[in-house]
Amino acid sequence: MEIREIKTKEIDSFLEFFKKSINNQFTEYSKKSRDFFVKKEWTKERIKNAIKGNYIIFLLAFEKEKIVGYLIGGHHFGGITSVMWIAVDDNYQGRGIGSKLMNKYISLSKKEGAHKVVLTVTIRDNIGFYERLGFKVQSFSKKDYFGLDSYIMYKDIQKPKW
Repeated sequence: MEIREIKTKEIDSFLEFFKKSINNQFTEYSKKSRDFFVKKEWTKERIKNAIKGNYIIFLLAFEKEKIVGYLIGGHHFGGITSVMWIAVDDNYQGRGIGSKLMNKYISLSKKEGAHKVVLTVTIRDNIGFYERLGFKVQSFSKKDYFGLDSYIMYKDIQKPKW
């Protein structure tokens, strides 16, 4: 198992995996929203620019050269980083891959000076996964992003440096 940041040559493979995960694992989102994510929000050009400009972190999990998971997150702003997306192939779940992705992201966030990681959970049953990693529910937001009810969670990862 290898977890590392994406390389430009892996964008096509990542996008194929991302599209499959969005359409199969994030069915709480409407088809219109899922189409937006895979056709407009996360395009090859946008990902290339994000890698080149180093303004979004794309972590990939590999099992024998095959992408089996990913985490997309931001760099810190004011000491806070945000996880945008995290997913693991259904056939590889329960093996600690999601935890390893999150721990790698937290490690990178600490190194750049972040003191807190935040994320949004749209399926209540997924809260336990994040709680096991030390996240806490901060609030509940009805009809949040894309019209979904959401739990906003956070984890303090070190003392603020501000």
